[in-house]
Amino acid sequence: MVSSLVACSITCSKKPDPSRKFSLENISSAGSFGLLSNCTSIGGTVGKFSYFGYYQKRNSNGYRDNGKSESDAQHVEISYQFNDRLKGKAELSRSIFLYQIPGPLTDAQFEQDPTQATRSRNYYSPEIWVPALTLEGRLAANTSFSLVGSGIFGQRSSVTFDALANVPDTINSATSEYAPRNVDIDNYHTRTFEARILHGYTLGSVKNDLSISVRYFNNSFDRRQRGKGTTGTDYDLSVLGDFPRDINLKSQSIAASLENQFHLNDRFSISPGLRIENGSSAMSGTISYVEAEQVPQEIEYDFVTLGINANYQFSPSNRLYGGISQANRPVLFQDIIPGNPLTIINPNLTHSFGYNSEIGWETSPKESMHLNATLFYTFIGNRIGNILVEQDGTTLVQKSNIGDSGTAGVELLWDWEFLKNDRFSLSFYTSSSWMRARYLNGLVAGSEGNEEIIGNYVEAVPEWISRNGLTASYGSLQLALQHQFVSESFSDALNTKSPPPSGAVGLVPSYHIWDLQGIYTYENLTLRASFQNIFDNSYFTKRPQMYPGPGIWSSDGRSLVLSIGLKI
Repeated sequence: MVSSLVACSITCSKKPDPSRKFSLENISSAGSFGLLSNCTSIGGTVGKFSYFGYYQKRNSNGYRDNGKSESDAQHVEISYQFNDRLKGKAELSRSIFLYQIPGPLTDAQFEQDPTQATRSRNYYSPEIWVPALTLEGRLAANTSFSLVGSGIFGQRSSVTFDALANVPDTINSATSEYAPRNVDIDNYHTRTFEARILHGYTLGSVKNDLSISVRYFNNSFDRRQRGKGTTGTDYDLSVLGDFPRDINLKSQSIAASLENQFHLNDRFSISPGLRIENGSSAMSGTISYVEAEQVPQEIEYDFVTLGINANYQFSPSNRLYGGISQANRPVLFQDIIPGNPLTIINPNLTHSFGYNSEIGWETSPKESMHLNATLFYTFIGNRIGNILVEQDGTTLVQKSNIGDSGTAGVELLWDWEFLKNDRFSLSFYTSSSWMRARYLNGLVAGSEGNEEIIGNYVEAVPEWISRNGLTASYGSLQLALQHQFVSESFSDALNTKSPPPSGAVGLVPSYHIWDLQGIYTYENLTLRASFQNIFDNSYFTKRPQMYPGPGIWSSDGRSLVLSIGLKI
């Protein structure tokens, strides 16, 4: 049964062909807004060796003015099957892209023309390398293991004129030049090691599946920010003088988790779990507007989280499931690093915590129908936000634990192939959710001081999200029509309705989007098409408070992407 089609922003396959010594795949795409994309991959299996690699390049002018992007990605891997119980694999991935950031819009600018840009000199560019070594196999008939060592190394840089959407980036008449831009440069050195064991055993008459994992994480992160850049218009990371923020962040943690699934009988199983994590993060360096003795900071955390879920199989096609699990969100350095001289460090900031509980029913009353319905409740305590504090007669902003929130909701997945014969099939699907997310208590900074937010909507949580579609198949041709509806949401905890002139906060309106996608296969040739936002609705999904800038970020209008794929 086919419920949806793969979107037409196609990428190459991600694994070698085990049945052939050599295979080649090429996928080329062209589309609206100057989109050109090509991905070529090779792979195969020779004896005990398997190999795979791809190269992908993508360029686009973007839906908005000054929204160009260009990217390259490469991946190579080689595997060796030592014997029927042991396999090793080495991988290396690299990606780099340059994105010209068109800047946020005010509400008036969005209504006038959602494709316009407020910036022409802003750029963002990361280059990331991801190596990995994997060893996996079996220690015994009922015991399997995997060892993975991986890393993330590279940098991300940006050069921006950093201001609200209603502040234009124009040439100064006195100097005949633009204002200097901000330059930020981050460097990553991350290493992760993880070991997992899955063991099946019997205790009396009870069958069990035991899962044990241990993960070690170590990261050194160099962050240089607010450098005084050039007055030019190109991507230039040159800096005059020192960086006002020049810091190093070191983090490490070790975590162990254990989960055991007890099969109490053929119908009922229960799975308790435990996770223990201990870690710390240390910050050193200089922040020009913060006293030196306040900059060295250390965050320590020691979490123990529990969870349990259960499954009851009424019949092969009907099951009831449920569970509850705890979660923690440690304080991050972005929570304590002052963004400007009017923001101060909070030494008493504590970690957020919470839990998620759910109960659901999954059924397939017949081969052509599948239904899954879930009720859930999520609690988040000690959420982090901004409050106002008085210090020496001056009102300052401080990150603080602002309060708690609770989200109750329902999720529904229904897939029904209601018409089928030897050549033709027609199916319907819906993936929909309703969420009621509210603050249970709390205070945040407002225009007139700290304001209560009890009963307010949690920001960026729409009440309704619904994706519904029809999929038709006729021989080698597949077509899918999808409708998406997302209801309105707020962008801040104060639930600001009327946006300020900058558009930094306010409602994110509801929107409806229609997409049509298709795929046709003939022997080794595949043709794909994606016609998105058919009715060219103007909409946006966020007013971010941080990157890429506070204000409205337009989503793409009507677009068409065509691609052709060839396998040899």
